[in-house]
Amino acid sequence: TQIKFFAYPKGIFTETAVKMVKKAGYKAAFTVLPGNVNQDLLLIPRTIIDEFYSADDIKSLFNPLMISIKKLMIKYKLWRFAPSI
Repeated sequence: TQIKFFAYPKGIFTETAVKMVKKAGYKAAFTVLPGNVNQDLLLIPRTIIDEFYSADDIKSLFNPLMISIKKLMIKYKLWRFAPSI
């Protein structure tokens, strides 16, 4: 059975990693970037939710302000300091 999907470790990726995933023949790959699925199936956004999240925590993940903050943290590589956001 061929593995068709890839999840970047902790959702973190580089341009080189994306090229390697494509070269390896994966059909799609998952990040933890906020947003909607677009045409690039090697950068599918997802939200990590585990057993430690309450219903209110889950709601806050989809708050537009929190999404904006997460985008800024990713842009400036601040995710290393707050991996649970």
